[in-house]
Amino acid sequence: YRRNRSSANRVIAVMEGEGRSVVDGKTFDWRKGDTFVVPSSYWVQHRASTVATVLVMSGEPLMRFANHYFWEAE
Repeated sequence: YRRNRSSANRVIAVMEGEGRSVVDGKTFDWRKGDTFVVPSSYWVQHRASTVATVLVMSGEPLMRFANHYFWEAE
Protein backbone atom coordinates (compact mmCIF):
# COMPACT_ATOMS: atom_id res chain seq x y z
CA TYR A 1 0.00 0.00 0.00
CA ARG A 2 1.52 3.31 -1.06
CA ARG A 3 2.37 5.97 1.47
CA ASN A 4 -0.39 8.60 1.30
CA ARG A 5 -2.21 11.38 3.10
CA SER A 6 -5.55 13.12 2.82
CA SER A 7 -7.55 15.93 4.37
CA ALA A 8 -9.95 13.46 5.99
CA ASN A 9 -9.42 11.94 9.43
CA ARG A 10 -9.60 8.14 9.38
CA VAL A 11 -10.57 5.67 12.10
CA ILE A 12 -9.46 2.12 11.32
CA ALA A 13 -10.89 -0.94 13.09
CA VAL A 14 -9.15 -4.26 12.50
CA MET A 15 -11.74 -7.01 12.01
CA GLU A 16 -9.26 -9.83 11.32
CA GLY A 17 -5.58 -10.36 10.59
CA GLU A 18 -2.56 -8.38 11.65
CA GLY A 19 -0.01 -5.99 10.25
CA ARG A 20 1.83 -2.75 10.75
CA SER A 21 1.16 0.89 9.92
CA VAL A 22 3.50 3.86 9.89
CA VAL A 23 1.62 7.04 10.82
CA ASP A 24 3.58 10.30 10.67
CA GLY A 25 6.84 8.35 11.06
CA LYS A 26 5.68 6.29 14.07
CA THR A 27 5.23 2.53 13.65
CA PHE A 28 2.19 0.74 15.09
CA ASP A 29 1.62 -3.01 15.07
CA TRP A 30 -2.05 -3.99 14.89
CA ARG A 31 -4.19 -7.13 15.07
CA LYS A 32 -7.82 -8.21 15.30
CA GLY A 33 -9.73 -6.06 17.79
CA ASP A 34 -7.45 -3.01 17.54
CA THR A 35 -8.67 0.45 16.54
CA PHE A 36 -6.45 3.39 15.61
CA VAL A 37 -6.73 6.87 14.10
CA VAL A 38 -4.93 8.52 11.21
CA PRO A 39 -5.33 12.30 11.66
CA SER A 40 -5.89 14.63 8.74
CA SER A 41 -2.78 15.35 6.62
CA TYR A 42 -0.60 12.71 8.36
CA TRP A 43 1.42 10.50 6.04
CA VAL A 44 0.43 6.84 6.46
CA GLN A 45 1.42 3.48 5.03
CA HIS A 46 -0.17 0.14 5.92
CA ARG A 47 1.18 -3.37 5.44
CA ALA A 48 -0.65 -6.54 6.43
CA SER A 49 1.48 -9.50 7.54
CA THR A 50 -1.51 -11.89 7.19
CA VAL A 51 -4.78 -11.69 5.30
CA ALA A 52 -6.54 -8.78 7.00
CA THR A 53 -9.96 -7.15 6.97
CA VAL A 54 -10.22 -3.58 8.23
CA LEU A 55 -13.14 -1.18 8.52
CA VAL A 56 -12.19 2.39 7.62
CA MET A 57 -14.43 5.24 8.73
CA SER A 58 -13.57 8.73 7.54
CA GLY A 59 -14.86 12.21 6.96
CA GLU A 60 -14.11 11.89 3.24
CA PRO A 61 -17.75 12.16 2.03
CA LEU A 62 -18.31 15.37 3.99
CA MET A 63 -14.95 16.79 2.89
CA ARG A 64 -15.81 16.03 -0.76
CA PHE A 65 -19.26 17.63 -0.37
CA ALA A 66 -17.66 20.78 1.08
CA ASN A 67 -15.04 20.72 -1.71
CA HIS A 68 -12.20 20.54 0.87
CA TYR A 69 -10.92 17.03 0.20
CA PHE A 70 -7.40 16.26 -0.98
CA TRP A 71 -5.49 13.01 -1.36
CA GLU A 72 -1.89 12.50 -2.44
CA ALA A 73 0.47 9.56 -2.58
CA GLU A 74 4.17 9.00 -3.12
